[in-house]
Amino acid sequence: MPKSVLLLQMIDLLREQPGLSISQLAQELGRSERTVYRYLESLGEELHVQVFCEQGGYYIADRAIPSKIDLTPKEVLSVRLSLTSGPVNKSGPFSEYALSAWKKIESALTGDTLQSVQSAVARHSIFTPSLSDTDCNSEIVTCIAGAIEHNKRLSVVYCSHHSGETKTLTIDPYALVFRRHNWYLVAHSHSHNKVIQLKLVRIIKAEDSGTVFQVPSDFSVDSFYAKSWEMWTGGEEQLVKVWFSPRVSRIIKEGKHHPTQQIEELPDGSVIFSVQVVGTEEIGFWILSWGADAEVLEPVELKEAIYNTAKKMVETYACQSE
Repeated sequence: MPKSVLLLQMIDLLREQPGLSISQLAQELGRSERTVYRYLESLGEELHVQVFCEQGGYYIADRAIPSKIDLTPKEVLSVRLSLTSGPVNKSGPFSEYALSAWKKIESALTGDTLQSVQSAVARHSIFTPSLSDTDCNSEIVTCIAGAIEHNKRLSVVYCSHHSGETKTLTIDPYALVFRRHNWYLVAHSHSHNKVIQLKLVRIIKAEDSGTVFQVPSDFSVDSFYAKSWEMWTGGEEQLVKVWFSPRVSRIIKEGKHHPTQQIEELPDGSVIFSVQVVGTEEIGFWILSWGADAEVLEPVELKEAIYNTAKKMVETYACQSE
């Protein structure tokens, strides 16, 4: 039986029968007294549950653990997967808080429920690939999260992706968002006089300026990205039409690629995919990933850009084969 399940069984015993001795706990758990001593230490070190001894009996300190929560195994499984997978996993800005939240939930579960969830977790997974192996600086994340919560203006030092140079920016932080496998800070930049996004791992330093700002009433993260293909913003909104071959048309129809997408089915099994986006470079990368199974119909500028990229790729591989 996993150690975590035994720890929760110990919590249940002390909650229902306060004052049990070491020998009684050992008998109930089917473990040696030495093991029980180790587990009592683990309650504080691993689950942050405070236990004290009085006249040979052991008790859980008042309010040391939350009361039992009325969640079904499936509900607990959903929370577990949400807190330990994808964006909030180990390198995310909320990983520490996610782990702390799960420990609190875990300590309030009965042994049977936890065991059921642990068994189910082994058969479920949420995979969100990350383009960055660099962890977010916890002090910077804490500063930014606090500034967002209290509407505090920040001074940040940021490393530009294009130039590699560092810049000091004065920003009003609006929101932390996870898009395209990375965390970003959406903020109004006083240097740019517009709302921008900054990749979190490129923020080298963040300081609270002490100035309070007001988030515009008409701002929302959803509206900021509404016309983006994935995350790029700015530029003129354009209608993009792409033909997809019968070989991949089913995949295109099954996916929700953009809020504005429309799909027209053709008699031969192919489809025409239409979408309204700002800028075309980002969606161009996606179109190229479909190879010869995709053809840009409009706009002409995107069609030419795809053609030129494909031509350069042919030239690159032709040189390598010579």
